[in-house]
Amino acid sequence: MTITKNTNILQTNKFEIVIPTLRPHAFFAQSVVVPELNAQNIKVQTPLNKIVSHAEKLSYGIFSLSFIVDEDLSTYLMFFDWFKSFTKPQSHSQYWRSPEAKRPNVSPYKDIKVHLNKNSHNQNLIMTVYNAVPSNMTSINLSAMDTADMTPTFNVSFDYDYFDIVLT
Repeated sequence: MTITKNTNILQTNKFEIVIPTLRPHAFFAQSVVVPELNAQNIKVQTPLNKIVSHAEKLSYGIFSLSFIVDEDLSTYLMFFDWFKSFTKPQSHSQYWRSPEAKRPNVSPYKDIKVHLNKNSHNQNLIMTVYNAVPSNMTSINLSAMDTADMTPTFNVSFDYDYFDIVLT
């Protein structure tokens, strides 16, 4: 077993989100949920006892991001457009493969990178979520009772194939 020489605690507020073609909006990122992993081990019956065998499949939990809502709703609208690009909410021309689409044949699947930085703000790890596509976007609550100190946020959850974390 390798014992780490780095005894610094992970700073949970030192991260950057990179989504290809959507990078300018990373500034408004507030939080990242690193997905859980599940492996359902197989219990094999023997004449005396059940023994555990390693799992055959690995399943991944929800990957979600939280963003501050800016005055122009630009980050919200970016995800709103991403949702519309792979569905057909009103017409076929909104679908990403449509010849009438603004960017035909641009896949809705994107690899999302989360750069985890050290205390010194230097990059330490990169978590890559492969073939992510948004599956849920929360609402934005507007209220006459809110004050300027209240910051509106929204969350986006993603379906994806798998994720990996590498040391840089």
